[in-house]
Amino acid sequence: MDIAKNVVQSLEEQVANLQATRQQLEKELEANRANQAHLTSAALDRETALAKDLKQAQGEVTQLRQQLQKATQLSDTLTAQKAVAEENYRQAQIEVRTLGAQKLNLDEELKTSRERLTTLEEQISALEQQLNPSIQSLQTATTRAASLEQQVAVMIAERNRLTEDLQQANQTVKQLKEHVQALQTIQDSPSQREAERIPSGIDTVKSARSGEVSIAVDLPVESKSVEPGPIEPISNDNPQILEPDQLLPHHLSRSLEGKSVVLTGHLSSRSSQQMENLIVAAGGRVTKTPSAKTAYIVVGRNPGSKLKKAEKYNTPHMTEEQFLLLLGISSES
Repeated sequence: MDIAKNVVQSLEEQVANLQATRQQLEKELEANRANQAHLTSAALDRETALAKDLKQAQGEVTQLRQQLQKATQLSDTLTAQKAVAEENYRQAQIEVRTLGAQKLNLDEELKTSRERLTTLEEQISALEQQLNPSIQSLQTATTRAASLEQQVAVMIAERNRLTEDLQQANQTVKQLKEHVQALQTIQDSPSQREAERIPSGIDTVKSARSGEVSIAVDLPVESKSVEPGPIEPISNDNPQILEPDQLLPHHLSRSLEGKSVVLTGHLSSRSSQQMENLIVAAGGRVTKTPSAKTAYIVVGRNPGSKLKKAEKYNTPHMTEEQFLLLLGISSES
């Protein structure tokens, strides 16, 4: 009985415990339900946030895919450019090697050209040394040619003047021949009245060479400027034609042999052309301007700049009268 009571009491205690456990479980269930509702709301919020994040992530993935596509295209482009650059680099290396070879060839050609240039310069120097005497000879010949041209011009002018004088002399001789014929008709018995008919200034003399009658004429001769022109041939068979050397003084010295003379200013006793003829006849030559080789300068009235230039060379200068005395000619002759 005690055992039954103990069992009943034990069962009652177990029932009490079970009820207490039930109540506690119900409380826990209610608490769990409240927690579940709260968790469900948070889960929904979290799901919404996750959906939003997922959508945003999908957008970013799309952008990343696009960027990846562009990066892939850029990589392909860069790869192609790299291939082209490598090909260009390879070609450039080939060209550099080619240019290097060409540079070596050009250096060799330059060296050869310099050697040839040195040889040519030496040849030119040798030729110049060989040509210097020829050049000096040519300059001397040119100077002599110029001097000869001046002398020829002076002689041509003198010949033209002498030709004019000879023509005038021929006319005078022609006139005198008529007087000679008249003299020959009256030379056996000349009378004072017939002698008075002979023009003054004419003397009849016997030629010591041929015995013929010749006439010395003291007639004034006009000084005329002669222009160059055709010269008529003059017969030398006529003994009455005067030779050109008869018109220059026979006593003229050769004191100017090989010397040069300069004329400046206005000459009084003779014209410049007559003075040049005297200088040439005395063996000298006339130059236009003074130089270190000028022997004399003849100074007339109003001399120009030639006198100052001659003083720089210490050229002896003399008057017209002094120069004529040097030639052995008086200023009055």
